[in-house]
Amino acid sequence: MKSRTEASHYDYGFRDYSPVAMRFTTVDPIRSGSNWYSYVGNDPVNYIDPLGLEAYDPFSTEMEAVEDFGITYNDDSIRDDNELGATVYQNSDGDYYYPTPNEGTPHGINMYTPPTSDTDTPEALVHTHGAESPKYDDENLSGTDKSTADAYGVDVYAVTPGGNIQKYDPSTGNTTNSSNPNIPSDPNSGADRQTNVDPNSGSNDPTVPLANQSLPPAPGGESSSNSCNY
Repeated sequence: MKSRTEASHYDYGFRDYSPVAMRFTTVDPIRSGSNWYSYVGNDPVNYIDPLGLEAYDPFSTEMEAVEDFGITYNDDSIRDDNELGATVYQNSDGDYYYPTPNEGTPHGINMYTPPTSDTDTPEALVHTHGAESPKYDDENLSGTDKSTADAYGVDVYAVTPGGNIQKYDPSTGNTTNSSNPNIPSDPNSGADRQTNVDPNSGSNDPTVPLANQSLPPAPGGESSSNSCNY
């Protein structure tokens, strides 16, 4: 149970919540989304955010959701050297969100995470690439990443050890790169390191263990997997 800091506030660890104002009293520590004070986009019936910086937060754009995923989970991925992955959905209000990510292996991940509603539309797949590995091309999407995006007809993103966000758009076949200065990155990434955020400065965030993950639906009735292996 969360503690009461005073009569009108609840202590949620990272910041206090005011049930009267129906918002947090300070900004979102990861500063993502269009309103840094709101609680789950003012929709607590459908979303939860016990620490004020977790999955299911609503975002105005697909990229905002992807950046939040990288800011929140790339440090965990680098510390544990395991990939983490999720599906980005758009709900009936036009907001984007990602469910609690799946845990993977150092070089493999099931990127399918079920939506909160069957009417929500899958728009993208996002995953991390763990810690820097000299034997692997961690800074780029794998061929499996791109073929999975092609099969499902959605964008795929990789948040790399260097803090880069690489996107593949199956509708155009184009690959693009971007970053966010708040994304943790691996100091061992050398010249590929895009940010200066220490991956050891954060704490572990909730993930779905392998045994509890849902199997991805087959695209177009084909036998396929929604995964990254390289």
